[in-house]
Amino acid sequence: IIFILSFSVILYRFIKFKNIPYVHIISMLFFAYSSSNYARHSPFFTIVAMTCLLSSLSSFNFANYKRLSKWLMGLTVTALLVSYYALFIWTQYNGVVGIQRSSDSAISFLKLNSDKLKDLKMFNYWGWGGYLGFNLYPEYKTFIDGRYIFHSFLDETENCRKDIKTWNRFLDKYGFDMMILERESMKIMIKHKMKKGGHLILRRPVYLLYLPKKNWAVVHWDKKIVILVKRKAIDKKWLKEHEYKLLRPEDTENLAVMAIEGDIEFAAIEKEVKLYLKNNDSGLEGSLNENIKEWWDNLSRFKEEHK
Repeated sequence: IIFILSFSVILYRFIKFKNIPYVHIISMLFFAYSSSNYARHSPFFTIVAMTCLLSSLSSFNFANYKRLSKWLMGLTVTALLVSYYALFIWTQYNGVVGIQRSSDSAISFLKLNSDKLKDLKMFNYWGWGGYLGFNLYPEYKTFIDGRYIFHSFLDETENCRKDIKTWNRFLDKYGFDMMILERESMKIMIKHKMKKGGHLILRRPVYLLYLPKKNWAVVHWDKKIVILVKRKAIDKKWLKEHEYKLLRPEDTENLAVMAIEGDIEFAAIEKEVKLYLKNNDSGLEGSLNENIKEWWDNLSRFKEEHK
């Protein structure tokens, strides 16, 4: 509405006075284009468009309608503001504030271990950047967040995992030491060789392909987040006390199968279950302590029933 009205008034000004405000037109086109690419730029366009609109209206001769012109100006500005906020701002709010990309459990882990992790170069997806930055700054520096200054990174970060070669180039370019990833259900089929002979076809989490365990270690995971660190970049003693070599997100079903088949010792799994329960606060949002307990109890019960 604002776009059409502003350009209509400028067009009328040109037809009537043969006067073209080039600066106004260029400014409006620039911010209109910016707004079409990124919604957060739309307030800037509104400010520029209204300024240009009022400037063009002021060039008209309202001498015979002085009082009317003042009311007209006021009503125009009010109508534009109310229309803009009614259509594009107030509709975004329903009285309930919800943050989907949040994990108190992950924040707690990062804060408790900041002495070992804060200097690692962190990767995070843009949707998590604001939340992480708000809770972790200044100790941690996020890679990217939702501000428009990172707009040029969006295409690269969204397409960095289209294949292994592209992903490795991306990692080498920025030199990340810690990856904060959103949990996802994507799996890959892997043929697993059993210790006692034979093979199993398992659906393993895709991060094992992109971040192989020979180079990367899972040190925290909860309902929404998995955090991996580069082995070469972290203290070995600390890593030994925090790494999950077996109990990893999107992989617990495979772990149970391999334990039942005798490929992994139950004692080794129990050790990591205790590690998880020790390192994670069950009272925090995102915690999986109760789920891990239930999973381990069911697996232990199955073992006892099938001795």
